[in-house]
Amino acid sequence: MVNLDSLISTSDFFILLLFSILAYAGMRFFIFKDKSKSFYRMFNIFFVLKLLSGVLMSLLTIYYWKLGDAIYYYIEGQNLIQLIKQDFSNIKYLFIPLEHYQDRISIDNELLKTYNGSGMESSFLVSKFCALFYYPALGKYLLVNFYFGLFSIIAQVKLYLVVLKRYPHLKKVVALCILFMPTLLLYSTSIYKETLCLSFIGFAFFNFQQIVNSKNTARNSFFLLLNLFLIFLVKSYVFYSFLIAISMVLFFKFVGVMFRHSLITRSLIFLLLSGIILWMYNHPDFFDPYVMSFVDTSNFFQQYYNDDFGETSSFEIGEIETTLQGLLKKMPIGIYTTYFRPHLWEVKKPIVIFSALESFLILVLTIWAFIKNGKYLFILIREDFFARLALYYSLVLGAIIALTTFNFGSIIRYKVPVVPFAWLFVFLLFYYKPTQKPEETASDK
Repeated sequence: MVNLDSLISTSDFFILLLFSILAYAGMRFFIFKDKSKSFYRMFNIFFVLKLLSGVLMSLLTIYYWKLGDAIYYYIEGQNLIQLIKQDFSNIKYLFIPLEHYQDRISIDNELLKTYNGSGMESSFLVSKFCALFYYPALGKYLLVNFYFGLFSIIAQVKLYLVVLKRYPHLKKVVALCILFMPTLLLYSTSIYKETLCLSFIGFAFFNFQQIVNSKNTARNSFFLLLNLFLIFLVKSYVFYSFLIAISMVLFFKFVGVMFRHSLITRSLIFLLLSGIILWMYNHPDFFDPYVMSFVDTSNFFQQYYNDDFGETSSFEIGEIETTLQGLLKKMPIGIYTTYFRPHLWEVKKPIVIFSALESFLILVLTIWAFIKNGKYLFILIREDFFARLALYYSLVLGAIIALTTFNFGSIIRYKVPVVPFAWLFVFLLFYYKPTQKPEETASDK
């Protein structure tokens, strides 16, 4: 049994303050050096908010939620450290699959008492990071959270700089979407899978930009592949959502280019598309085996809704037919639920009120953006590669998230890796002008 009161002591806050000063100096003068005054003003605010959010989430986990994933990950990280203390060769468990670690834990009665036993490689990856941060954090729970927060600060700022380079005229909007959204501040700061996933995404975009700019191509290619692999490990459905989104971007780009060629080329593309549609019409059951597992997972979680006691912020989307058609029918409500719920009247816990307000604001902004510039939607999608990628990724991942959970508390956290892209697309539509190029510099919005 975990003694929650022993996880944080008063002295931890003083150590946290000292570590924060050192970390800020390191990032200010080494990682993000030679930036503008406006950048440092933004960075200072972001750093303080992330620090406070990390403290808040640590305290909420212990005194409000009482246990939770973050503490289980931390304790499993302690188990890894204990194994390494026993024999340094056990450091191998940081780099090998979970099954080998499980075999080792099963013969250690002391460690087995605190073994989480989730059996998920993604959860074990978070514990590995806890172990990596354990000694720099002096073994303290609050400081391990702090290092997770630092990791995400660096990654989010790098993602911000990458996107800002493309949209310099939307500096404040880019900062809001990538750095200052309440969901991101709270749920990408602590010992969570989402913290790591968003961080890997940020680093991956940075590595890709460096490759495009021909800077340290070999090194950045290696780290790009590493970050993609880590995204796959910690949140495989995020990786697949990006893969599907990129495939859609490339496919429609190919079709668009071909249609600008000769009449013969256009005719061949038309025949190809017609053949694909005809084949899908004649083989409606082809995708059923692929969607069966997904649909079963969704229906399994929806059973929990029916067993709910009314105390949690749960929602219902109804049972999904175990066919591709059944899945497609539920996708719109899934996407809506991910980005625009919980509604204010659906809030049953105080902690959810902030997410409900955020969801309401994005709903209002989305409606406003479509009223204002909805007529330019397809022009934006056609002309702006990043907007296309953000839209497709947001639609795919939005549907997956809502259709595989039943609780607003979970859905708020699960959507962290997609929030920056969804909000960015809405703002890109809101501020879009047909004559404006994405790379064009203008005054801040």
